Amino acid sequence: MAGMSASGIPLEISCNYCQNYAKDKRTLQKCARCRTSLYCSRDCQKKDWPTHKPACSPPDEQREFVQKSILRLQKDDRQFLALQYALAHNLLEDHGAPPDHRKLWVLVALVILHPLHEPDFFSLFRLPNQPSSAKPFTEKSIASGVRITGFIDASDTKKHTLDTNMLAIWNKYRAFLDKHGREKALAVLVQFQWRGMCVFVSPIGIDPEEFEDAKKAAKETPPESWGIRSTNSFLL
Repeated sequence: MAGMSASGIPLEISCNYCQNYAKDKRTLQKCARCRTSLYCSRDCQKKDWPTHKPACSPPDEQREFVQKSILRLQKDDRQFLALQYALAHNLLEDHGAPPDHRKLWVLVALVILHPLHEPDFFSLFRLPNQPSSAKPFTEKSIASGVRITGFIDASDTKKHTLDTNMLAIWNKYRAFLDKHGREKALAVLVQFQWRGMCVFVSPIGIDPEEFEDAKKAAKETPPESWGIRSTNSFLL
């Protein structure tokens, strides 16, 4: 993940198992099957296989689009701020006040692909055997964007399993925030879920003032209209 996110943390590619960052993406090897998981050595790939195996599947064009869209969202200041507000709003609704900033927080972001144009959106509700549907859906390309529809709090590790790799990502980001003077910020591990599978993971910091800003924003406009989405249909 080359470049910088709006949060200020380098969006670098790291080994899926040991979490060591690679200065050059080309030094990492891809899983031969899914072509998405990256490893710094054959040994790391073997050790990660029991965890990676259930989610490993051949490359999917839509999945790659979703992953690239989420990465692009994090590089957009306005979209990233909307995402921070939405995360803060969700935590405030669940807890009534900003929660413990030293605790492990994990939120699952529910992601969908949403048609950009209204006629395409309503065409999806049309049954294939109706006369107005001239071609099967698979023959038509529909310009779509990625949209986040809601969040699930998965912070309770007694109810939701969190593997050691995910915990390592959170710990590394918690240390990053502390090092850069953001000790009071929450470190939230966001797992972006599409079609029931986690397609992208990103740690995101939420500072105390962002909770206050989220409260004000929720009074002015409903969170549903904050526009947390990527609508760039030319990412692939």
